[in-house]
Amino acid sequence: MITAKLWDKEYPLYDENITNEDNKGTNKIVFYPANVSEKAPTVVIYPGGGYCIRAEDHEGDQIAKYYNLCGYNAAVVSYRVKPYRHPAQLLDAQRAIKIVRYNADEWNVDTNRVFTLGFSAGGHLCGMTATLPDICTVVGDDVDKMSAKPNGAILCYAVCSSNEEIGHLGSFESLLGKENMDKKDLFSNDKNVDQNTCPCFLWHTAEDDAVNVKNTLLFTARLAENGIPVETHIFPKGRHGLGPALEVKGACQWLELSAKWIKDNF
Repeated sequence: MITAKLWDKEYPLYDENITNEDNKGTNKIVFYPANVSEKAPTVVIYPGGGYCIRAEDHEGDQIAKYYNLCGYNAAVVSYRVKPYRHPAQLLDAQRAIKIVRYNADEWNVDTNRVFTLGFSAGGHLCGMTATLPDICTVVGDDVDKMSAKPNGAILCYAVCSSNEEIGHLGSFESLLGKENMDKKDLFSNDKNVDQNTCPCFLWHTAEDDAVNVKNTLLFTARLAENGIPVETHIFPKGRHGLGPALEVKGACQWLELSAKWIKDNF
């Protein structure tokens, strides 16, 4: 396990007055190397938590260790949350992708097989890495020169839409601030899909009463309309925030299915 800083000499948008518990330990990426000799695929993980917290216990470390068992590297990103606002979260998310590629030789990373994965609001952040341009060129160091575009994205019961009927508006409010909610549609992942969006794997449960399953269905439809390869699984049972979902019949398959998706398609 390797712990590295996202930002070293310069920390863009850093606010020394933000010392809340949820932002302790940010500016960090924890890399879990696979026990393989050849350069391996790498899954960059963003835990969920409504952009208020990061649920790293069951949506971080456990997930990384599973992919290690599959022969894949993994990395868990401690991105900034509320009261930090956009673009701090996206800067951190894209910087993590670049750091993984920058350290490709030392960390045994196949730079053409770097994937982002996120849960809930972390899934929204994952979706932004798949759909939005690179904004992470603010420091001017060698890491900046790396590509921030993932080769694929795995969205787990993700916040995808700002639609007021199906969207998880609390996540958008934490990301943007109540005063900026008129801009929420600019960060609705379904509205930002185009032919440059990377292939995606999505899963959700029909019973999710926190993030409506229609988020995943709508995002899937937009991907299909734009000719983007997509694999989507809707499982009948399971609450929101399942993480590995090890004890939930049906949903417990998602980790194996996502690992196979990487193996079969990249």
